[in-house]
Amino acid sequence: MVLDLKQTTIAYFCPKCTHSVQSMVGVFSLSGDMIRLRCSCGEAGEVVLTVSYTSDRKVRLSVPCLFCPTPHNFVISSEVFFGQELFVLSCPYTGLDIAFTGESNHVRAACDIAVSSIVALMDEVGLSNLPSVHKDDADSFEDDGQISEIIRFMLAELREDGKIQCNCDENGAFAVDFKIGSSGVQVFCRGCDAQTLLPLYGVSDATAFISTDELKLV
Repeated sequence: MVLDLKQTTIAYFCPKCTHSVQSMVGVFSLSGDMIRLRCSCGEAGEVVLTVSYTSDRKVRLSVPCLFCPTPHNFVISSEVFFGQELFVLSCPYTGLDIAFTGESNHVRAACDIAVSSIVALMDEVGLSNLPSVHKDDADSFEDDGQISEIIRFMLAELREDGKIQCNCDENGAFAVDFKIGSSGVQVFCRGCDAQTLLPLYGVSDATAFISTDELKLV
């Protein structure tokens, strides 16, 4: 009798040191309450990836994110978790790949590709390093204008694509400006006074704003 020992490689990026963290997970090791995959950098604290079974034997993952302040939760079938050459989990706000499961060589290659995409995005929005995304909100607002630069970049992109709506005529969107306050970021039109309040309180929130397709001021 041949015993099929199912196992897979899982990897994610540590938000503190930005290095990839990889480990093998077997179907029997997952039979316990929970598996915690922690970075060896010594700075992660409570930042860990967790894997556990749901009551119907699906696999639940809590994945730390490079850009968001809290982990993202995913539930996938055990067949997908253990049976795919490569399965990718992405941040729902930025669309960037943050975790991978599958055969080890496919996982390593996917990590390398993801790093290239993340670095390209950082260059585009003017972030100097990934750990700066997870600074405290008070520090982030004062940190060399990173939030302002991200918002200014996105407003310019939306304006160029005609994706900002206000009460002005067609040219009204060119008068759009913003200001940062304790309640978030207020985007407003200087022409008609239409505005909206964006719940952006730190660099991670501002980076998530990159996925915005349209902005309506009322």
